Amino acid sequence: MNTEKITRPEARAAAAQQNFFVTQRSTLILIGMFVGLAIFYRGSYQLPISALGLAIFSLLALMRPDLGLLFVPLTVPLFFMPKGIWDERFGIRPTGVSFPLHEIVLLVVLGATIASWLWQVVKNRAQKDEDRAASNSRGRFTFDAVRLAPIALFGLAGTIGVFIVPAEGRSVAIREWRWLIVEPLIFYALLRWHIRPSAANAQPFRSAHKPATLLDFFLAGGALVGLLGVLQFLGLNLAPLIGDKSGFSDDRIFVEGVQRVTSVYGHPNNLGLYMGRIWPLALVVLLWHWRAGNNQRRTWSLLLYAACSLLAIGGLFVSFSRGALLGAFAALLMLGLLLSPNAQAALRNLRWFLGFGLLLVVAGAVAVFLGVERFNLLSESSAIRLKTWASAWAMVREHPIFGIGLDQFGRLYPQYIDPSLVETNERFTAHPHNLLLDIWLRMGLLGMAAFAWLVGSFYYRAIAMTSAASQPGLAQYLRAGLLAVMTAALVHGLVDSFYFWPDLAFAFWLLLGLAELGDTA
Repeated sequence: MNTEKITRPEARAAAAQQNFFVTQRSTLILIGMFVGLAIFYRGSYQLPISALGLAIFSLLALMRPDLGLLFVPLTVPLFFMPKGIWDERFGIRPTGVSFPLHEIVLLVVLGATIASWLWQVVKNRAQKDEDRAASNSRGRFTFDAVRLAPIALFGLAGTIGVFIVPAEGRSVAIREWRWLIVEPLIFYALLRWHIRPSAANAQPFRSAHKPATLLDFFLAGGALVGLLGVLQFLGLNLAPLIGDKSGFSDDRIFVEGVQRVTSVYGHPNNLGLYMGRIWPLALVVLLWHWRAGNNQRRTWSLLLYAACSLLAIGGLFVSFSRGALLGAFAALLMLGLLLSPNAQAALRNLRWFLGFGLLLVVAGAVAVFLGVERFNLLSESSAIRLKTWASAWAMVREHPIFGIGLDQFGRLYPQYIDPSLVETNERFTAHPHNLLLDIWLRMGLLGMAAFAWLVGSFYYRAIAMTSAASQPGLAQYLRAGLLAVMTAALVHGLVDSFYFWPDLAFAFWLLLGLAELGDTA
């Protein structure tokens, strides 16, 4: 008994010391990965220095592919600022080549994961039978049929969306299939592989082996995007220091009495769409840390998540996206209801939010009276949106089963455009600005069924998080944040895009993964 009393504290101290060194090692690997990516992305447009930076990241990813995966949600907002290489000395065409940074990161992590798995297989074969069986039983990667079915249906619908496209539109359809169908599914598979409840020290939000998480990096990337947008609005444009945009859009747009900014994107609406995926999650994590305690570590966490929340909300507002504001109100309503301690408090919060909504309507009316047409729901831009929906519906009527294929709206829209819009910039519209019409036209009825199944599964699992969680309090906040984000995305998607941009696509699958794995938080 005396020996047991002595060894238990010593064992705990030894475990704590080991976890400390493991965490420090992981932190150093993360820093090395960041440096390698920075060299690759911004070090030079020529091949040798770019290859050096990529080699640093790749070697470290071989050591810890799970940490390399964190950089996918961090870099995906930079898809409009691809990595370019111009170096004819090595046979690269004069116009150069360019790839989205997140795509490079994803493929490197995929290769590192496969290499790590193969190495583990070789090691297991050298073990005794009983050791091999024990090793294989830990952290097994599994998909049950219920989870696999909508994913398979989604992949099938996206693939059909390539084959139905005629030759003149096939290249852009294949590109969209790669960027928005295949690569997000690879990301989701890697998320499930590296972050699964049965794996030792591999929880989705925090563990001794992971000083940061996918959620942290997702929020950090969003905070950076919001920061750049707020600074642009204040007159300081730092976006060119991050990367070179692939289009020719202005970073600040003056329209309908307001100044709208684009941050790292080509249009302010993209900024509003992505910020709607960030701020509710940052806010609920902030509230959780506020509730959990007030030691020094919690204080730093409070400051960091408060900064993420404020920057994301600021980025949303300076986008002046009416759809984003509408989605934000829906998210606030969800947070108020889900975080209420009882039904009476929920009803009281509902009344407050309805009153707040009425106040916003009055404020918008005052702004319109003062000449700010951006808040006029009956403005010319709203009328244009209705005409776009009518044109999209005409496409649906002619292609009701399979739609028109991936990324074909812009090619066919001039044939259906309202005559009053023919001589305007609206003839370049690339999507119908409505999630139902967009999914139907790109992926047909199979795509509609797949998305309905996936979203329905998300709500089912997110709502069930608190009943299965090991930390019910944390799960309650995460559930509220996840449901608020998805609800805001659906509401915003009724008047804009929902999925078919790289950042939105990866965020969608990240939300699904967190809802599935959140019960281990």
